[in-house]
Amino acid sequence: GLDDRARSLFKIACDKAGSRSAEPYTTYAEFEMSRGDYSRAKSILYLGAQELSESMDVVSISDGLAHLFHTWALCEWHLDNYDRAEKLFDHSLRMTDAGEKGSDVRSRILYSLAQFFFGAKKDYILAQHCICLALKDTVTPGRYPQLWRLWADIAEAQGNESLAQHCKEQQIEFGHDVDVYSDDVSSSSLPMMTAPAMRNMLRKAPWHHKLAGIASNDMSWREEIPYPCGTSDQMLEEEKAEVN
Repeated sequence: GLDDRARSLFKIACDKAGSRSAEPYTTYAEFEMSRGDYSRAKSILYLGAQELSESMDVVSISDGLAHLFHTWALCEWHLDNYDRAEKLFDHSLRMTDAGEKGSDVRSRILYSLAQFFFGAKKDYILAQHCICLALKDTVTPGRYPQLWRLWADIAEAQGNESLAQHCKEQQIEFGHDVDVYSDDVSSSSLPMMTAPAMRNMLRKAPWHHKLAGIASNDMSWREEIPYPCGTSDQMLEEEKAEVN
């Protein structure tokens, strides 16, 4: 069938890429994940990581490795291997460029990590810290509403209604005012993200030390890979249904 044909082409692409590119392995694994075969996807990602570890130029493929490890982390999360997933998110972050060049990729990974801490680990403190860091790094305007929405959900889970309301207001504001198709808008044009209050919160946050190990160190990312427990909106709806 078509799936078997696709698998044959993916295997050819991986063989040709060898240790030069992570993209064929990641795309192949994402295809298997879309079919619900997370075990096969995990094997493909492991093979890709093994091949790429032999590359003589790791720096040039670091973004690809960040993407591969991020996908692998989501795969392990689907398989309920939480400790492994957390380590892979860590590896993914470490592969990103430490400067401004890697900021948007870091933001994407940190959003997934926030979803992981919120949905899988129920660690609302770390989830909130990840959201703060993601807001600080993102240069993709269309991501602001979902970041603020997740922060609102985290605040509600903590019983902080005033913060939740503030985050919802920010979600609405950015949802209306930001042109999600614009390539010209950067974090520097959004003053709230670099305001002194935000910087102080990030610098003085009592949970900062818990993420120190992770924070120390023009690819195509699929947006369709679902989080195992759904989005924070879906989780809250399920909780309300159980209560009722």
